[in-house]
Amino acid sequence: MDYFRFAKGEIWAREKEKAAADLARERYEFRLAREEREKAEKAAKLAAKTAAGREKAAAAIAVAEKPATSPEEDAKKALIAAALERARAQKEQAHPENVTDLTPEQQAEIAAIEGRRAEIREMAKPHLRQDD
Repeated sequence: MDYFRFAKGEIWAREKEKAAADLARERYEFRLAREEREKAEKAAKLAAKTAAGREKAAAAIAVAEKPATSPEEDAKKALIAAALERARAQKEQAHPENVTDLTPEQQAEIAAIEGRRAEIREMAKPHLRQDD
C-alpha cells in the first residue's frame, strides 16, 4: 500500500511539473509572438511615418514650384506692379533744381556721370540670347 501511495505521489508531482513546464512554455511562446508582432507594428508605423514625410516634402516642393494663382495674390501683384510703374514715372519726371546755371565743364562732368550710370544699368540687365 505504501508503494502505491508513493508511486501515486510521484506521478502527481511529475504531472504538476509537466503542467508548470507547459504553462511556462506557452507563456514564453506567447511573449515571443507578442514581441515579433510589436516589432512588425513598429516597423509598419515607421514606414508609414517615413512615407508620410516623403509625401509632405513632395507636396511642399510642388506647392513651392507652383505659381500663385489665387485672386488675392494676383491683385497684390498688380498693386505692386502699379506702384513700381508710378515710382518709375516719378523718377523720370524728377529734375534736379540746381542745374540751371552750370558751366560747360560742369555740364560735361554730369554727362559723363550719366553715361557711366547708363553703362552700369545695361550691365545689370540680364541679356537674352537668341539661338538661330
